[in-house]
Amino acid sequence: MSSNSPECFLRLKDVAQRTGLSRSTIYRMMGEGMFPPSHSLGSKAKRWLGSEIQGWIDSRVAAAPQAEPWKPPPPPVQRVGEKKLPPLVPNKKGADA
Repeated sequence: MSSNSPECFLRLKDVAQRTGLSRSTIYRMMGEGMFPPSHSLGSKAKRWLGSEIQGWIDSRVAAAPQAEPWKPPPPPVQRVGEKKLPPLVPNKKGADA
């Protein structure tokens, strides 16, 4: 099975890549009970179930507030009779002078 399949065991680097979290943040959140715990596959092998990680990601997306679509700012208001400044033109000394 590939690491994209939810029914597989994921290594720490795969979990970090899928969630965007660092190694230390994953372990800190596990300690706080805010992240799915790892499963022991041996004395030195810890893995996470892909379906548990996907469920955690889905719950985070569902809990996020819906952002409003971006709108460009309105153009500046030009007052009646206000003079426009001439465009900046570099002089003989250079643009910084």
